[in-house]
Amino acid sequence: DAFDDKLDALRDCVQKLPERYREPIRLRYGDDIGVGGLVERLGLAAETVKKRLQRAKARLLDCINRKLAAAEA
Repeated sequence: DAFDDKLDALRDCVQKLPERYREPIRLRYGDDIGVGGLVERLGLAAETVKKRLQRAKARLLDCINRKLAAAEA
């Protein structure tokens, strides 16, 4: 099923993220911690946290799209 394929791709891609991107993604979306909580938890500036989340999401989107395209080929 297409949803399962996307979910599998997401899980795989998250695991492949560098730790500096994986941890904020896990905390933000897995543990539902807001940016303010991430700032405290990770000891980073708010802008740094926002940039890491933004870059992580861009990497995830690219990775997922590549995996799904490869699966279709």
